Amino acid sequence: YAAYDDEGQVIGDAKNLRFTEMLKERFGWDGPPDGKKGPYDYLPLVVQADPQGPPELFEVPSCAPPVHIHHPRYPELSSLNMQWYPIPAVCALDLSVGGIVYTAVPFNGWYASTEVLRDLTDEGRYNMLVPVAKALGMDADTKPGEAPFWKDEVMHILSMAVYHSFKTAKVAMIDHHSLIDMFWVWYHDELNHRKYCPVNWKWVIPPMSSSTNRAYLGLNKAQEYTLKPAYLLGRSPFQLETNYFGRRDTSKA
Repeated sequence: YAAYDDEGQVIGDAKNLRFTEMLKERFGWDGPPDGKKGPYDYLPLVVQADPQGPPELFEVPSCAPPVHIHHPRYPELSSLNMQWYPIPAVCALDLSVGGIVYTAVPFNGWYASTEVLRDLTDEGRYNMLVPVAKALGMDADTKPGEAPFWKDEVMHILSMAVYHSFKTAKVAMIDHHSLIDMFWVWYHDELNHRKYCPVNWKWVIPPMSSSTNRAYLGLNKAQEYTLKPAYLLGRSPFQLETNYFGRRDTSKA
């Protein structure tokens, strides 16, 4: 989703503020075609088929309707108008196979509930922890000496709402408990057959209820290394921007 700076207040996904501003300066893109800016505006796709040729913009088609976050037991959540896109399409990754690097191999999977939960609550993203608490009638003003357990309650309720919303919209999603259980079985299957399995602990351990699965301690000494074929981070869009357009004038920034 796009992000806009409204007199020092970020509207939208704060992670994408720099990218959104680059689109405006380099391509003249300043929000949806109808001119109505909001917190959940799809960013256009930027495609550059030839490294020497001009990059092009493509609006996301209407076949990707957002999932509106709600829950029948907590109708107050609907007043916040939270939503998320249905499919985690991944781009800006290179596929390395047999010494050849393919730079145009996008793919997608499906969301785990905690991924969308963090997108909505992380301070560097939508930062909705306090607004959700207030909508649910909780006191988010922790006084000195008090423990802010309201945060745990908000995360629990919002996690259920995210999962419920995707399921009722008939969009694929998996909960974090099932996901780590499946990974734990697969990990040991890999060890039995290949005798090794690289793991990035912080990526596979869920951010909620982490210690409820044996993987929490069972993988704490796992090693991370790269096996190929593999998807690897490609050049950043800002590096590609500089290569084609040159450096931006930031003297007035």
